Amino acid sequence: MRFSIGSDVLDKKDFTEINRKSWNEACLKHRNARLRMGDPILQEGYLDLDENLIKYLRENVELKGARVVGLCCNDGREIISLKRMGAEECVGFDISDEAITSAQDLSEKTGVQCQFIRSDVYDIDPEGFEPFDLAFISAGAICWLPDLEGFFQIVFNLLKPGGKVFLNEIHPFAWLLEDSPPETPLLITGSYFKEDPIITHGDLDYVGGEDYEGLPNYSFDHTLGEIISSIAKAGIKVELFKEFPQDISAVFSHLEKMDIKLPLSFIILGKKVS
Repeated sequence: MRFSIGSDVLDKKDFTEINRKSWNEACLKHRNARLRMGDPILQEGYLDLDENLIKYLRENVELKGARVVGLCCNDGREIISLKRMGAEECVGFDISDEAITSAQDLSEKTGVQCQFIRSDVYDIDPEGFEPFDLAFISAGAICWLPDLEGFFQIVFNLLKPGGKVFLNEIHPFAWLLEDSPPETPLLITGSYFKEDPIITHGDLDYVGGEDYEGLPNYSFDHTLGEIISSIAKAGIKVELFKEFPQDISAVFSHLEKMDIKLPLSFIILGKKVS
């Protein structure tokens, strides 16, 4: 998979390496912001998970004794939360060196033992791990991945037969309103169907809210059809698809508060069937 960006031709490894550097920059800002503000994950038993996520996990996934893999796990707080909910063994992967450093630090400080590995998700070798019961992917993960079909094939290979994948993500519809002015928040400013990656510079501090000009990063606005088709093509049967008016992005909270209810997030639960 290659994209022409100006005079350059970039493949998926080029994109993920560029994003690794950008997220290293951002994760340092996140760490400093949490030190200033305090971090609730350090409280015993605290679950850093969306309410809908907790509800549907408890209703559809047997976490007690489960082996869980977290993909694009960031600083590990959600994986630590899953361990607190009863998972037996948790392994988290993220491309950012700084995110993994933060995750390992949180694991030590909370006393919740998880394994965190710095890796591009496309480089994960499923042969190096015992099959997992659950693959967990949460908000703001798949937009950084240029090749969804390749990603979900790796997810499939990491799971044991009958294993499940749980995806909780920002709804693609919401990105149509990302650049809407405050006075007209429902003004559609973007296209739902985007063929080219989106480049920004910095602006990834969703924790401290610092507006900064930093290293470049590339994201990809995948449609719902692309997401669901990529899961199905990997051999994962979609068993549950739910959409919600709740914002999980730290970007669209103003839309969540409106009387009109918009699709701002979704959950997909799938099962490895072969």
